Amino acid sequence: MENSSELHRHGKVSRVAEFGLIGAIANWCECLQGATTIRGALKYLLLAVDAEAISLARISRDRNGETLSINVDRLAVRSNLPRLDRSYAAGVLGKYIHCPKTGSIWLYSMVDDDLDPALGEFHHRRSLSELVVVTLATSEKSIDFFELHFSQKLNHDSHAMLNLTVPTLVETWKNRKPGLLTDAALGRMQVQRRTPNVATILSCDNPARLSRAEFRLCVFLSRGYSNESARRELGISDSTLRTHLRSVYQKTGASSLPELLYQLLSKASDTSSVSSLVA
Repeated sequence: MENSSELHRHGKVSRVAEFGLIGAIANWCECLQGATTIRGALKYLLLAVDAEAISLARISRDRNGETLSINVDRLAVRSNLPRLDRSYAAGVLGKYIHCPKTGSIWLYSMVDDDLDPALGEFHHRRSLSELVVVTLATSEKSIDFFELHFSQKLNHDSHAMLNLTVPTLVETWKNRKPGLLTDAALGRMQVQRRTPNVATILSCDNPARLSRAEFRLCVFLSRGYSNESARRELGISDSTLRTHLRSVYQKTGASSLPELLYQLLSKASDTSSVSSLVA
């Protein structure tokens, strides 16, 4: 996966500067017919709209919600910060994830509840301010999404640009070469197959669907904090702590604190990626 400096070295930035958004969309149309690669087209679009990361994803409608995605990130490969490696559409659409209207635009900044703590953590660590999710297509079996992560909130011009661009992206996606997304993802080993209850509790998948407060509590517990120490660090009351624990037990299937700790520790949950969440 090429980083921003590599894109500059290859002269791709200058090409986008020359052709702008029109050139990026033209390249997108070519890739949908197999003339260029999807990843290459995504890179052009990423630079043309000045986004930090971009994802093209397909989410299955079945109960496992299996996801297939191709992700491109401007972050340097050797950076210690997290790179985009999955779709976050579910964290923005919530209960509407399986019934969005084709062509609809969803903004993370408009979400009232923290539906996906992992999304909040990713944006926090990367200093990102907005995620735009566009519904490209819907079918009986799956839904296709286009996702853009921005460092700044969208201004009036950015909104206008999206409103002009999205209809073209949606219409051209209808005429794509059959099997394009699947073949490209499988060919580049970018498949993100995510089944709940397989990933560790504190992984970015957040398989137990913990709330942000519950997620933070589990991070402290996994690091050896006692209930009282975790309560003080979180600045919550005893009753709130008990409420969080009851909810965590229900979501994880644990019947007691020792059993919860066993799940947190025996699965080797990686809490290094969530350090800023509890800072």
